[in-house]
Amino acid sequence: MITFSEIRIQQRLRVLLLAAILSSLMLISCGQEPQKGEPTDTIPQEKVIPSQLAVTITKIDTVTLSPTRVPHVGRQIIVEGTVSDPKAGVCVLVHPLNGDTWWVQNLPSPPGKVDDKNWRWRTTAFCGSEELGLNEDFEIVALAETQRSACQVGKTINMIDFPNDVPRSEIITVRRVRN
Repeated sequence: MITFSEIRIQQRLRVLLLAAILSSLMLISCGQEPQKGEPTDTIPQEKVIPSQLAVTITKIDTVTLSPTRVPHVGRQIIVEGTVSDPKAGVCVLVHPLNGDTWWVQNLPSPPGKVDDKNWRWRTTAFCGSEELGLNEDFEIVALAETQRSACQVGKTINMIDFPNDVPRSEIITVRRVRN
C-alpha cells in the first residue's frame, strides 16, 4: 500500500513536471506568428483547459504562509488564495492527518481580480469539530476544476479516491490549537 507521504511526493513531482512542460510550451508559442485574420494588437482569447489552471493558497486566517512554519489555527479558519481562471470552480478540502478522509469545505466567494493573470478567492473551512481535532495537524488543499464534480459541500473523499487529475495547490499543514 502506498503511504500518504509517497502520494504527496508523487503529486509534487507531477506538479514540477507539469510546470516544466507548460513553461516549455509557453516559450515555444511566444515565437509564433499570428494566424491569418487574427488581429496583431490583441492577445487571442483561448479556452482555458484544466491543465492550464493554477490555484494557490496564500493565507490561512491572517497568516501569510511560509514553508518553514506550521500555522496554529482555531476550529474555524479563513482560507484565501488565487486561481488563474475566474470561471473555474475552486474547492477547498481539509484532511486530519490521523484519518484517511478529505472533507469538502464551504465554496469560496466569487473570485475578485488581483491582476491580469490571477483572481483572489476566500472561504471558511473547519478543522475538526467542537470535540474532535484539538492539538491535531490538518492538511488543506485547494482544487481548481471546470466540471465541479469534487466541489460538493459536505462531500467526503477517501485518500484512494483523491482526484489526482485536477489542478491543485500545494498541500498546507496547520495545527489546531484552540476552539
